[in-house]
Amino acid sequence: MRSNKEAPDLRGLALVVVAGAWLVGILISWWVPLPSWVFLLGAGVALIGVIFLWRNNWGRLILLAALWMLLGAWRYTTVSPIGDPQAISAFRGSGKIEVRGTVADEPKLQERSTSLVISVSAISTDSGATWQDAHGQMEAITPGAL
Repeated sequence: MRSNKEAPDLRGLALVVVAGAWLVGILISWWVPLPSWVFLLGAGVALIGVIFLWRNNWGRLILLAALWMLLGAWRYTTVSPIGDPQAISAFRGSGKIEVRGTVADEPKLQERSTSLVISVSAISTDSGATWQDAHGQMEAITPGAL
């Protein structure tokens, strides 16, 4: 039987804190768009703090949470298409477009349509007169079965 003075077993708490911090970092990066180097610099500072406070359990846990939160935010900013002028998502809502690309996955047959995942390589906004490089994936739904 454990007495009231003993510390609770918190071994499983670290994984929950780290996973939660990663997700909070993604949310923070979504709300506050900062350059990715800011988050990476903060993560470096937090890592140094973890090294210095390695023997302090609560200090280490708090700084590990901060480290993973900053790394989650950094990861989100590095893969987010926001601010990328060549991402296919940047052309959403710009009217009629034409794309060049390759089918990236097996067609998915549905009752009355076929769904294709296309890996985009170029895009034209002027009916094919000029083409510019683009990247990303899009889904095209065609009527009928192939």
